[in-house]
Amino acid sequence: MSIDSWGMNRLFLLSIYTTEPAIGCIFIAFLFLISSCTAQTEQAIESYSIDPIDLPVSSFYEGLVHTLSKREVNEFLFKQSYQEPYFINKDGERLLDNHYGRYPEDLSVWGSGKDRFEFIPKVFPVGKLDWSQEYDLIVLSIITDEARFTDLWVMKNEIPVSFLCLAYELRNEGPEAPDPTYYEVIKSTINEDRTIQWHEDDRGLETYRTIILDESGLLRVIKERQVGEYEY
Repeated sequence: MSIDSWGMNRLFLLSIYTTEPAIGCIFIAFLFLISSCTAQTEQAIESYSIDPIDLPVSSFYEGLVHTLSKREVNEFLFKQSYQEPYFINKDGERLLDNHYGRYPEDLSVWGSGKDRFEFIPKVFPVGKLDWSQEYDLIVLSIITDEARFTDLWVMKNEIPVSFLCLAYELRNEGPEAPDPTYYEVIKSTINEDRTIQWHEDDRGLETYRTIILDESGLLRVIKERQVGEYEY
């Protein structure tokens, strides 16, 4: 199934490839108004198409350049008519990932006067997984003033079917730090055999899972083990 079937053309029509937010807003508004684009404009937009991810992969934050309109991404993924995209745990139960939710859109302001600092959250398209002809698997990375995280969305006919947080890291320094370090909470490796090795360190309790995409388009835990215990 091509990426067009997921409706990403509309997302990339409103995406921004600039470091100036003000210019970006004008550019987005302009593209929105000219919905009947010329052939040249359509060709330029196609250059932003999401590429397949080379596997195996365990790092999702290298080489991120293009950013998507956060408002348009939220409107697309969280339409009121959509049911919540579950995953299947090891006991066969449908559960909603704890990290499922709308992406932050507003800038954060820290301090005042000459010490004022603004942080703009960003949504990056990492790539797609060519695992199915029926479902589209899209990976997005998000960077905020407090954390960075990566999500896997399984889509069918532009509707989210399943969702999983692949990575979640908390910032060790404040948002003004140019090169922050992170405390890793969730980490995943996506393998060539189409399995996901998922690991969470929840305050000392570590959970290891092997996850697959099943025939119904749901992300399913097929193996799980836990070690350690909560430290606080």
